[in-house]
Amino acid sequence: KPLVVLGDFNFDPSSAAYSLVANGTLDATHPQRPQPNKSVGWDLAVEPMRSAYVTAWGREPEFTNFAHTGEVGNVGGSTSLPFCETLDYIWLSEEWSVRDVKSLPSKESLTAQSLLSYPTEDEPSDHLLLAASLTL
Repeated sequence: KPLVVLGDFNFDPSSAAYSLVANGTLDATHPQRPQPNKSVGWDLAVEPMRSAYVTAWGREPEFTNFAHTGEVGNVGGSTSLPFCETLDYIWLSEEWSVRDVKSLPSKESLTAQSLLSYPTEDEPSDHLLLAASLTL
């Protein structure tokens, strides 16, 4: 049955968790791959899903979360920088076609605006709103 799963997954595109969702499994040599449990007939394999943004753009957004959780400046003896990474996704089963996705700002635009963190007056959350137009 057609499936759409979306939200804040707290993993970035370079992670093992992302690879598991996108590919349906992890390579047997991957250090984070759990070992199969043959006594109960379980192995790590799921139906792979496609990212709506990768389907539309050929890549994930530059970021979906921009947050500064510490003090600006010196925190614990080191400079604290905002966290800016892709953590949010719209995952789709193979039955869906992506007509379009919502445009998102670039990291360069954050620098141009001298932003330290979301939320701002124009962006009410530290996570960007993702959207996709889909058809079955």
